[in-house]
Amino acid sequence: MQLLADSDQRLARITEQAWGAARYPLAIGCLSLVIMAGLLIGIVPQFEALYARFQADLPLATQSLLVVSRLLSQWGGLLLILIATLWFGGHRIYRRSESLRLLWHRCLNRLPVIGALRIQLAGLAFSEGMQLYLSAGLALPNALRYSAELIDNSPIQRQLHAFATGIDQGRIDQNQLTGVTFPDSTIGLWQLGMEAGGLPRYLRMNSQHLEAQLDRQLTGLTSLLEPLLMASLGLFVGGFMLALYQPMFTLGALS
Repeated sequence: MQLLADSDQRLARITEQAWGAARYPLAIGCLSLVIMAGLLIGIVPQFEALYARFQADLPLATQSLLVVSRLLSQWGGLLLILIATLWFGGHRIYRRSESLRLLWHRCLNRLPVIGALRIQLAGLAFSEGMQLYLSAGLALPNALRYSAELIDNSPIQRQLHAFATGIDQGRIDQNQLTGVTFPDSTIGLWQLGMEAGGLPRYLRMNSQHLEAQLDRQLTGLTSLLEPLLMASLGLFVGGFMLALYQPMFTLGALS
């Protein structure tokens, strides 16, 4: 029970750290969209009325901003309802459709940075689960199937179930993690553990290695994202304000 509690605690800590790195840019992005929408609906129309008095050609950036403001003012409510409907409807379909979940997870696994982190998290969860199930006396194929359920990654879950079935049927060499998308360290230590007859000990080594690696990567990623997001937000807001105020620089000419 103590091993199970320690394992759950480590996995929960790393998972929360990963979600924390993902939530930060999402939160900043959503906040930026809310602020921009407020400016487009509440502030830009006042500038549009001001510029209309001069009856002169406006810069392309300002014209584009005014068009977006008009569209958002007229159709913003409908757009919000449409987005909410698509979100909740898509979420319900996603929960019910195994093929859609599989496709979504495959796409995530191929993304740069995110895909590598997801595969490492899967390798960590797999190693933690296999240690517990093998130490409890489960046969290797059953331990593989139970460990697969600990992984929030549908393609890798399928690969592990296929690997376990192949071992049962004698089609796959159990010393090789054939056809499973895992980090190289997981595959290599699995083979060493099977050959040395001490698989749980080698999987424990793999867990420690992946946990330390993920901790370093997530800490570095979070530290890198903060200044990048602030710089991107500054450029976005600066471009918005420049497009809005650009005609003011030539107000005398327009008049």
